Amino acid sequence: MAGSHLDAQTVALEQFVAAFDVPFAAVLGVAERMAERRLESSAGLTRGEMELLLNVRGLDGSARLVRECGQTWTSEQVAARLNISRQAVHERKQQNRLLAFTLPVSRGDRYPVWQFRGRHVRSWVPEIVAELGNGFAALHFLLVARKSLGGRRYLDLALSGKDEIIAKMLKVVRGISRD
Repeated sequence: MAGSHLDAQTVALEQFVAAFDVPFAAVLGVAERMAERRLESSAGLTRGEMELLLNVRGLDGSARLVRECGQTWTSEQVAARLNISRQAVHERKQQNRLLAFTLPVSRGDRYPVWQFRGRHVRSWVPEIVAELGNGFAALHFLLVARKSLGGRRYLDLALSGKDEIIAKMLKVVRGISRD
């Protein structure tokens, strides 16, 4: 139902823009300002809205990584999961013990859910972050399908939980960070 409502709103907006010959750049500007206001009012954006805003700002590579990343949590959600304070979450991120990224279209860090197993951080996450840093570099390493892996991603291999596969992945990471 929500999808059809959005489709109807989109059609109505398209008709308005066409009827009044509104320049495309103006439409994008309005959308960006509205998104900024929603962020400031802490209403937040949906994943789709974040991706769209990243694309509008010319950050489509980041948008692809956000899409590939899957579900993410805020620092508040991570704090609740790990039973620690929000400040402790921030400190762990600063100490390269949690993988986080910041979107240029929102405030606060986002934490990929797949880095957690139960109430703990997966053992390989801190080394990835220590070697590659937080942000899109680590996401890119983990989320891009690789020919050398038969079209699979390092994340898929890491989530298999097989020690020898994780050890090989970490060896690759160490090689990247020393180049």
